[in-house]
Amino acid sequence: MKPLPRFKTTDFSLVTVTVTSTSTISVRDVLYTVPSRLIGSRLRVHVYDARLVCYLGTTEVLTLKRHRRRGRERLQVVDYRHIIGALIKKPSAFRRSVLREGMFTRQAFRRAWEALDEAMEPRGGPAGPMSLSSILPPLMPARRPWPRILSRSWPQESFRIWRRHEQPWRPRPAKSLRSPSRRRIWPLTTLCSDIRKPPMSDPSADLQIDAARLPVMLTTLRLPSIARHWHTFAARADREGWGAARYLAALCEHELTDRASRRIARHLVTASLPRGKTFATFDFSAVPTIRRAQLFSLGAGDPWIDQGGNILCFGPSGTGKTHAAAAIGHALVEGGRRVLFSRTTDLVQRLQAAHRDLSLPALVSRLDRFDCLILDDLGYASKDEAETAVLFELIAERYERKSLIITCNQPFSEWNAIFPNPAMTVAAIDRLVHHATILEFNAESYRKRTAAALAKG
Repeated sequence: MKPLPRFKTTDFSLVTVTVTSTSTISVRDVLYTVPSRLIGSRLRVHVYDARLVCYLGTTEVLTLKRHRRRGRERLQVVDYRHIIGALIKKPSAFRRSVLREGMFTRQAFRRAWEALDEAMEPRGGPAGPMSLSSILPPLMPARRPWPRILSRSWPQESFRIWRRHEQPWRPRPAKSLRSPSRRRIWPLTTLCSDIRKPPMSDPSADLQIDAARLPVMLTTLRLPSIARHWHTFAARADREGWGAARYLAALCEHELTDRASRRIARHLVTASLPRGKTFATFDFSAVPTIRRAQLFSLGAGDPWIDQGGNILCFGPSGTGKTHAAAAIGHALVEGGRRVLFSRTTDLVQRLQAAHRDLSLPALVSRLDRFDCLILDDLGYASKDEAETAVLFELIAERYERKSLIITCNQPFSEWNAIFPNPAMTVAAIDRLVHHATILEFNAESYRKRTAAALAKG
């Protein structure tokens, strides 16, 4: 009976490696070759006692037999099928490849390549037509059954061509390298046609590797929508015969649309707008002084918001000032603008705390990221000089640069109750009125109407 393995077959250690430009990975001081399609990818390698299982993302792409280093010399485990494709594109790289020795499966192949390399011109062009029969005879003993050995070593197609165009084996002198025979010589490139174009791997395995690499690369490029839907679009492109340009354009268009939707959803969350207060739920018939077209025009945002204009909403409590301001804010966000809705008292407290902590300029700079600030119920701000001072600083800082929407139940004549300093009151009104649209909500309170309807019902 064989001895038990040193470790459990299910135990493994995890190693993360990057495939080098020579299509190799290094695991526990042993160099392994991997398919050249994985060059530049980061692989997670599960190191078992007898094998290595490589994962790209969450997809298993390769399993290798594990080897262990012996002595001080570094071990190289080379599979020519992994790197032959790259060498076909640039054959001259084989001469300087650090993996060259590991690609010779037999000593005869190494000697044949050395003879062929010597017969080449300095730039890699052949000195003349030659065949394997003009290279191998000086290197091989005459009494060895070379046809049978080659039939085991070569691919079947190459051996069949060799048997068809070569006479029974007769060793030739070394001078045959310079004096080709008069009979027909079959070129080496033809004999090795299937070696120059080896079966790299199973096409289904290549598709599996590509399918595993795409989510990783698309996530790195921050293209989540393409990563989710490229399978569906690829199947549709194959079914309808799309070209590459149309397929790529469809993916990019879908990504842009999805990115815009995510941006709007993110901005709606940061805007803190009251739920349900949009143009669709606003009762225009209850406020005859407000025209529907005017509110929709303000919701479009052009050109008043580009000029740093303001919107001032005046009227008694319960007439729809907050609803109209929030509806305009929703429309601005859906149009790509950034909006922040806040009660005036809450924002003033934040400004006053920042002023106390000597961080008021930083807070004002963060508020500058929003194209429009909605200050609800300005009339309820406390008549405190410290609080109104920071509010005036905010108004002055955003003047003609960023927009404000203010709702207030007090007309300008009563703003002395908000700003205790008359000079500050005049300055604040002057900055707000300049480039401003004033909306007057002269109607009965919605809450009062609702209460009366319930009482009658």
